Amino acid sequence: MYSQSNSTFHLYLKSYPITLFIIFVHLFCFTLMWIPFVPHQPLYKRFIGVNLYISEGEIWRLVTPMFIHVHFAHFFYNTISIAMMGPIIEGLLGKWKFLLLYLISGIAGNAATFVFLPLTYTHTGSSGAIFGLLGCFLFFALTKRLHIPRQNQTILLLIIGISVIMTVFESDINITAHAAGLFSGLLYSWIFSRNK
Repeated sequence: MYSQSNSTFHLYLKSYPITLFIIFVHLFCFTLMWIPFVPHQPLYKRFIGVNLYISEGEIWRLVTPMFIHVHFAHFFYNTISIAMMGPIIEGLLGKWKFLLLYLISGIAGNAATFVFLPLTYTHTGSSGAIFGLLGCFLFFALTKRLHIPRQNQTILLLIIGISVIMTVFESDINITAHAAGLFSGLLYSWIFSRNK
């Protein structure tokens, strides 16, 4: 059994290296936040999104918040979403274009947060990037350029449904990042489809 499981993991790693890398980074950063003997406060304060600090030149905060999750539910939902959508989209775009989509969408979400929300606003999480993946998935599904096996359709529709519900009804959700990420994913996919 070990040999079969090991073989399956290596096949997954070979096929979807960026998806696994993003999941690993999420898990690593979240674990650091909760290990008692690791001083996580400097990590948290240095890398979360703080609009005031971005305005003062700490531009890395447009990137780093997408890898920091404070609450388990937020971490779990975003990581599961990547695990579900990542292989489909990475298989469609290729690993480097998939990584570019993820980063562009996440940065777009954080940049929109900086532009449109108050300087006192703080934020963490990869929701902008997740919505970028959703935008890509929706573009290719609606234009009939993406075939989704039946067994994955229910899971993906569930992710979309939960994302919409969270965006509309949760009081502390960053709707700005969600909208910017979704738009970035749609635009990126449109450009990709024209140049393919």
